[in-house]
Amino acid sequence: MMCRGQGTDEGASQVSSSRAASATVSDGLPKGIRTGDYIFARKNICKLFDLKTISGDNSVGNRLKESIGQTNRVLLNMATTYNPRILAQDIKDYFTDNPDAREVLIFKGKREISITNDLIKKNFIKFFLKVYGK
Repeated sequence: MMCRGQGTDEGASQVSSSRAASATVSDGLPKGIRTGDYIFARKNICKLFDLKTISGDNSVGNRLKESIGQTNRVLLNMATTYNPRILAQDIKDYFTDNPDAREVLIFKGKREISITNDLIKKNFIKFFLKVYGK
């Protein structure tokens, strides 16, 4: 079950059937405060995510940059076929540009792929291509 926060995104209805419990993020906050879109609660751990629906070519890098300063976790809802090598490089760049970043969670069809900052190493792109291509 998932509840929407204040932010809007065109892919929200697809993501709303996720397999995680969540809550509204922005109730009672002053205007102008940037917050994430979802709180996922799994195994008594809550994580705040900013939702970015990807529907065009070469948009992941821009969407990830938009989330810097908003949350340290991003949910990419892949609504289009995307070049995995470019996606891997965009994710690597996001973690490099944002030292506070902790996780990029990718929804690809019915799959969930979690990339955490500790996975960003020398061979990340090769690793990512194996994981993403399955």
